[in-house]
Amino acid sequence: MNPVGAKRRETTASAPAPAGLTEIRWHARGGQGAVTAAKMVAELALGQGKYFQAFPEYGPERSGAPIVAFTRLSDQPIQLYSGVEHPQ
Repeated sequence: MNPVGAKRRETTASAPAPAGLTEIRWHARGGQGAVTAAKMVAELALGQGKYFQAFPEYGPERSGAPIVAFTRLSDQPIQLYSGVEHPQ
């Protein structure tokens, strides 16, 4: 029961990660190569016949601004289309 005037916080549960899925979350500053590293790991997975996703999350910031990049690797097709919240 919520006290009068209190708002209930709604959360959306994400789907459980499929077995065999590896997720990597890269934190860096613009220009340090995190986006390139994420793509290179994905290319290595491609060479091993795995499925992959690699994408950055940043805006129009300049060099030196904080960025985040994500990589997912799996033996099966990846059906997730969001950033990596809890790397596994």
